Amino acid sequence: MDTKSQTVTVGGGALFSDVIPTVLNAGYEIGSDLHGLTADTVVSYKVVTAAGKIMTVSDFQNADLFWAMRVAGQNFGIVLETTYKIFKVTNGGKALNVDLILPASANGTHWGLIKKLSINMLDELSMFTGRQLLAPIIANNPLVTKISYINAIDLIPTSLFGRFNDPMCKKSNHVSTYTVGLKQIDISTFNTMFHDMADFWKQYPQTTGSTIYYQTLPVQAVKAVPSGFNSYPTSHREIETHVLMTYNYNDASIDAIVSDFADKNRQNLAKTSGFSELELYTTYAHGDEGAKIWYRDSLPRLQELKKYDLENRFRFFNPIVA
Repeated sequence: MDTKSQTVTVGGGALFSDVIPTVLNAGYEIGSDLHGLTADTVVSYKVVTAAGKIMTVSDFQNADLFWAMRVAGQNFGIVLETTYKIFKVTNGGKALNVDLILPASANGTHWGLIKKLSINMLDELSMFTGRQLLAPIIANNPLVTKISYINAIDLIPTSLFGRFNDPMCKKSNHVSTYTVGLKQIDISTFNTMFHDMADFWKQYPQTTGSTIYYQTLPVQAVKAVPSGFNSYPTSHREIETHVLMTYNYNDASIDAIVSDFADKNRQNLAKTSGFSELELYTTYAHGDEGAKIWYRDSLPRLQELKKYDLENRFRFFNPIVA
């Protein structure tokens, strides 16, 4: 970590859980809703290309590959290290976490409140302001309420009643994830999906470990980045809510049934997303959407830049074919 230049360099073998606590404990953060996409804060990579060359890529060295690596990097090489910009922590490194369990009867009201909250969401909040904004949701007759003022470093292990990493992030679990990016929240669609999911659980109780995770974020910093800054598609910067449908079960015999159900939900969400067709964050992709959806307006240039990998050695995750 270089506090003078406000950067941190991370080795390729480091895990998320290694990096974030270290940076936060030093009084900094890597990206955030306030600072935009982490891909927008990358300063440089050290990469092994398909030809076996070790290259440094940045705005000043191999800039075309640097453009491609920020979002589509898995198609171009093995990252040995990454240098990121870091920022002084907000709220003195403190965070507000609110966990609620609401009765099914509050479903429609809840989505209405979430929709209202998501419109023109502020990108910087004090914990007091955050508590004020969440007051109508907290007042929606929850069965269980847990409000915590915590260190930001403890946000992930604290949220969702301490179950954020359980079960969808456990290694070796049988998990299938489908995702949709939304520009708007359609309450009717959310209501329908809620009831369809409840019915599906009753019919296939082995899927009751599944979750639907709604990630609604302020997008001011994301939209402020000019189009073409990196390979993150222009239309994806319009996404305000990510819906991650994670189907967690251990019965492989129902894989096709789960896939059909998940795809139906994905299509229904896409129809009322505010976009003309399916949009989603590339890293959240299921894998069947195709390169056009993963990379949108960046795809033609990315295909040209596969000159760094003409034999398509790097083709194992959301591949771009040379």
